[in-house]
Amino acid sequence: MIRIWATALAFVLVSGACAEEKLVLRAPRLDISIYNEGHNYASVDEANLIIDLGKVPVYAEASAEFLLTNASELPLNISDVTYAVENGVRWKDAIFPTQIPPYGEGKLTIIYAPLEVEQEDMVVAEIKTDAANGGAQQVTVVGTGEFKGAPDIEVAYNAYTGPSVDECIDSDADGETDTCILTEENALDFGNIAMGMTGTVRLTIRNKATCDAFPGGDPCASCVLTIDKDPAGQDLGFDFKPGSNADGYFAFAGSTATPFQVRQADLGCTESGEVTLLLNFNAPTAEGAYQTMLVIESTDPDESLIEIPVVAKSVNAPIAIADLRALDPANPTAPYSEIDNIEPLERVYFDGSESYDPAGENIAQYYWEVVEYPSGSNPSDFDFNGQGSELMDFFAPLAGHYVVKLTVTNESGISSGDTEDARVEFDVTPGDSIHVQLTWDDPGNDQDLHLVKIDGAPEAHFCHDSYDCFFGEKKPVWFAQDAAGVGANPILDIDDTNGIGPENINIDEPEASTYRVYVHYFSDWGSYSGTTPTTNTVRIYLNGLLVGEYTRVLPNKDAVWAVADIVWDENGLGTQSPYPSDSAGQAGTIHTMPAGSSCFGGTGWDFP
Repeated sequence: MIRIWATALAFVLVSGACAEEKLVLRAPRLDISIYNEGHNYASVDEANLIIDLGKVPVYAEASAEFLLTNASELPLNISDVTYAVENGVRWKDAIFPTQIPPYGEGKLTIIYAPLEVEQEDMVVAEIKTDAANGGAQQVTVVGTGEFKGAPDIEVAYNAYTGPSVDECIDSDADGETDTCILTEENALDFGNIAMGMTGTVRLTIRNKATCDAFPGGDPCASCVLTIDKDPAGQDLGFDFKPGSNADGYFAFAGSTATPFQVRQADLGCTESGEVTLLLNFNAPTAEGAYQTMLVIESTDPDESLIEIPVVAKSVNAPIAIADLRALDPANPTAPYSEIDNIEPLERVYFDGSESYDPAGENIAQYYWEVVEYPSGSNPSDFDFNGQGSELMDFFAPLAGHYVVKLTVTNESGISSGDTEDARVEFDVTPGDSIHVQLTWDDPGNDQDLHLVKIDGAPEAHFCHDSYDCFFGEKKPVWFAQDAAGVGANPILDIDDTNGIGPENINIDEPEASTYRVYVHYFSDWGSYSGTTPTTNTVRIYLNGLLVGEYTRVLPNKDAVWAVADIVWDENGLGTQSPYPSDSAGQAGTIHTMPAGSSCFGGTGWDFP
C-alpha cells in the first residue's frame, strides 16, 4: 500500500473530455521584504535583505523588521528562526508568527541590544518554513554600539534610599566602582513579627537615568536597567545569597524571575521608572533574631552588584490591624472612608482599634505613617489628626497610590512588625471627568497651571481671561448652560504661590472641545528675576484614569511650557496627546514670554 502524507502539499486532479488526467502540485510560498514603516534605519539593502540599524546606544534597544508574505492559497508554517552567528546577548530571540494564513502577512522582528561601543555586530537569521521556494531563507541585521548614557539603579525600603557612594567599592581593581555592600545599619528590617505570623516589606528598585531618546528609537527604551544573572559576578540576578536563608523563613511574594527591566521615567511615556517587589518573613514559633542577604545584579555599570542585609525578629509581639474607618450605623454622621470613593483634596479616615496583643497586654501606643504616596506630594500637607491614637485621619493632596502603616506598642515596650494587616493600600482617584494636576520641586518659587480652550476663537490665547483657566480667572465660563466652576466649565482649586503644589484644574462634565495644558514659571520669590531651574510634573486624568504624566525643567521666570492637548468628543470620551517636542527626549515645547507680555490684561499672549 502506498501512503501520501500531505501536511504542506495539496494535489488537485485536473480532467478534460479528451485529455489525460494530470496532478498539479501547489504549496505555500514565502516572500520576504524589508518593513520600513515606523523605523529610521541607517541603510537597507532590499536585494540582499540586509538592514543596518546604524549606531544604537548601549543600554538601549533597536528593532529591525521584515515583512513575511505567503503568496499562496495554503497556510505557511514557520518552525523556527535561528541565528547563524553566535547570538550572545546582543541579539535577542527573534519574534515571529508560527503560521501565516493563505495570502496573508506576518512580521519577523529582530532586536539589537548592544553591549560595547564602536563595535559593529551582525546577525544572520535563518527562517525555517515549509515553503516550496526554500525551507530555509536568510536575512541579515547589523548595528554598532555607542555610549549615550547608562542606567542608574536606586533601591528604597523602610526609610532607606541608596546606595550611597561610600557604600560602593571597586572589587576588581579596574578603577571603577562596581559592588555596593550595605551595612547592618541600613539593613532591610522587618522589625518584630509575632510568632507564627508573616511580615511583609516592600523593596522598590528605581532607574534614575535621564537619557535622551536616540533618533528612531523608542523614547522609553534608552538607558534601560536590566536585573539579571551575571556569570562574572554571583550569577544570582535577584535572589538570596546561597546559605544565608537555609531555613527558608525569608521568601519573595510573587514572581522575581530574571531578567526583568526597569525603564527610565519622564520621557513623555507612561513608565514609572520603578518596580516594587514584596519580601515576606514567615516568623517561626520560637523567639529569635533571623537574617539573610539579598543580592541584586544589574546593568548599572558602577553599581552592578548590591548586597542588602535583611533582618527580622520573631517575638511574642502585639499585632497591628489597620483599616479604613467604616460607616457607623449608630452614628451615621461620623466621618468614614470607602476604598473606591476617595478623591484628591479629601481627608481619609482610619481605624486601628482591632489591634491586639496575643499575650494579653494592653496596647499602650499607636503610630500611623504614610509610607508610600504619589511623587510630588509634600508630606507636610498630610495634616494628621490622631496620629498617635487608634483613630486617625489625614489630608490626601494628590491623586495616586497611597500606603498607610500602623505600628502599635504594648505596655512592655514591644512594638508590632510590618505585616499585611498593618497596612492599608488605596488609590485616590479624581471624580471629575478631566483632572489636571501640577507639582514642582522648589518651594521657593511660583509655578502656575493653565488650561486653555483652544478651539473657542482665534484669540483663544494663553492668559486670556475668557479662554484660559488659571490664577487670573479660576472659573471662566466656557459654556453658558452651566454656572461658573460646574458642569462643563473648569475650575482651578488652588493657586499655590509658595509651595510645591498641587494645583488642580477640574471639569466635571466636559463638552466636546480641545483643551491645551500649559505651565508658567511665574516668579522666584528668592530672586524675582527667576533664575532657579525648577522641575515641573503634570499628570492628566481622564474619567478617573491616569493617561499622561510629563516632567520638564523650566529654566527661568516667564518660561511657558506647552505640555499636552486634551480632546473631548461628543460621546463623552477623552484622549490626550503630548504637545510636539522642541528637543529630543523632552516633553512639549518651552518658549519665554517676551517683555511687555503679561497675564494681567485680559487678552493674553499668543504662544508661538
